[in-house]
Amino acid sequence: MSHRDMASACSIPVSTLKLYEDDKMEPSRIDGMSISQALRFPLDFFYGDNLVEVNPDHISFRALRATPSKSKAAMSSVASFSLEIVRWLEEKYKIPNNDLPDLSEYGPKEAAGILRSQWDLGLKAVSNLTHLLESKGVRMLSIHEEHRAIDAFSFFVDGTPFILTNIGKSAARNRFDVAHELGHLVMHRGDRLKSPDAEKEADEFASCFLMPAEAVRTFGRPLMSPDSIVVLKKRWNVSAMAMNRRLHDLSIIDEWKYMRNVREMSSRGWNKSEPEDTPRESSMIWDKVLRHMRSLGKGLPDIARDTRLPIDEIKAFIYAMGLMSAEDLVAFSGDRPIGALKLSVIKGGKR
Repeated sequence: MSHRDMASACSIPVSTLKLYEDDKMEPSRIDGMSISQALRFPLDFFYGDNLVEVNPDHISFRALRATPSKSKAAMSSVASFSLEIVRWLEEKYKIPNNDLPDLSEYGPKEAAGILRSQWDLGLKAVSNLTHLLESKGVRMLSIHEEHRAIDAFSFFVDGTPFILTNIGKSAARNRFDVAHELGHLVMHRGDRLKSPDAEKEADEFASCFLMPAEAVRTFGRPLMSPDSIVVLKKRWNVSAMAMNRRLHDLSIIDEWKYMRNVREMSSRGWNKSEPEDTPRESSMIWDKVLRHMRSLGKGLPDIARDTRLPIDEIKAFIYAMGLMSAEDLVAFSGDRPIGALKLSVIKGGKR
């Protein structure tokens, strides 16, 4: 919404609105209510402490060059909101601290190999990438699918890594996006994030990390068809397109076979809809948190009150992470198994 549109919706002069926005004047109660209604944010949001701003230049966007400036600015705001959610989470619950190594001295192939070795993954497939990264201290959240221009983005704040992903894509492609952002977090720190090769390197890292070369060579064959690739891609929980590309990058299939597979996959619509998609990953942390809150008779209104954020914003951040419908999340209904990640309540935690 532009300043002019916002001013019109609130019946506030543009000049006055800019003074509010620049924190040079506190809104009157009447103007505050008008802004609250126009933006559908709680009134307390506009009178509390300022949010921590996340500089767009410090955010790694999937497909950086194709990301519109308006989308980058919007995601900067989303990032600031996510800090409030995570701040609430960290004050209420004890969750893992950052344990990501700095691999900025290495290329994508080497970095992926080092990380798999440090995390004792060997050559096996990563069964649940979201659970793995949460156990390493990465804060995992979702962004609403209405932000179609953004696939995923990542950033650090005070040494804590964040990855936010769009829930509007297939589970397999979403998983690759998460691995791509992991590549940025471990390889592209400081000025390296601005490197013109950063996106290409993050893609290569994701491919190497999710589909280790030695293991893929064991199962790949030179004449693999799209149907046989579908069988293979389920072993690694990646998309058929990504599997086909990995086979080509490792010279298991030649250029002619690779392009023929691409054309046939596209003709089947696999570039838009994933065949036999992998189950969507969920957050172990948010599953436990929501179940604990439900046991106390609490729900989203409590999080909204503590963070001063609208319930709809909170839904967008966490309902996909818990694999619940928005309606179920509001009521915290349903029953799902709890995994092995340890999560404890901080007694006396407050906001």
